Amino acid sequence: MNNKEKYSTGATRNPIAPVRYDLVKWGFIRELAMVMDEGVKSHGAPGTDGNWESGMPKSVVINHMFEHWHKWLEGDRKEPHLAKMAFGLMALWYYERKGIDVKR
Repeated sequence: MNNKEKYSTGATRNPIAPVRYDLVKWGFIRELAMVMDEGVKSHGAPGTDGNWESGMPKSVVINHMFEHWHKWLEGDRKEPHLAKMAFGLMALWYYERKGIDVKR
């Protein structure tokens, strides 16, 4: 089966689907990166002892996410609550991929 994309110029390319980077809202990724920078300043650089990559109980991550969700729903815009929730999702994804299961 020939799945190559063909362009009006005659050039062809193999598709990378289902990856669609063109649909990502980069402003949100930038806000998440700013949250990550805030975390580094407060908790240390990635890979250092005590940093989120070392692992923390999933309940702690989930509780923080829902607190940010609650604040956002209540109209608080003093912090980037949605980006902080995205950090929590990323942390849970990372722990699952790395097999990190931290108990209290």
